[in-house]
Amino acid sequence: MDVYLDANFSTYLGVPDLIEWCLSHGIFFMINTTGTQGYFQRVFAKGLLPAVPFVTANPLICFLGAGEDPRYLYWVTEIDDKPNNTESLIRCLGISPRRVVIIGDCGGDGPHFEWGSSIGPFLISGMVKPSLDIYCRDRGVIISKRFGGSYSSDERQDRSEEMQTNFMELTETIEALLF
Repeated sequence: MDVYLDANFSTYLGVPDLIEWCLSHGIFFMINTTGTQGYFQRVFAKGLLPAVPFVTANPLICFLGAGEDPRYLYWVTEIDDKPNNTESLIRCLGISPRRVVIIGDCGGDGPHFEWGSSIGPFLISGMVKPSLDIYCRDRGVIISKRFGGSYSSDERQDRSEEMQTNFMELTETIEALLF
């Protein structure tokens, strides 16, 4: 895993800074992904991203210590686990759904967006893929803010252009919502 991360780790511009900004402003930040726990264990251990309080991820690949680390208490094995995990955590932590921001980009985030639209979180689509647009449109889910590029169904993904989208630009939106 480390060899892979050393050679290939990348994240969108400003993502580590956005995480740090949220944490420094007392904003709870959680990663909710179908990616594996082991990937994020190593990402945090190597300091590639700031450590966050919770990572709900797939337990298929995990390393020693994941079972004792409270960050990995919740698992994602199906996309429907994302909204269930978010709901459990905000309830447990006493966070109002109106103080939740969900960021997603593809149809795998659809159930999370659908749940969010039913109880109040602010929904941000970043570099939205057609699968998320279609999922939301078919279910009457309104995306609160579109961020970065957006793809039509016949358009190829432009990774180099996506990597220029600066996630720190979301701080103004988040600040206006939460403060």
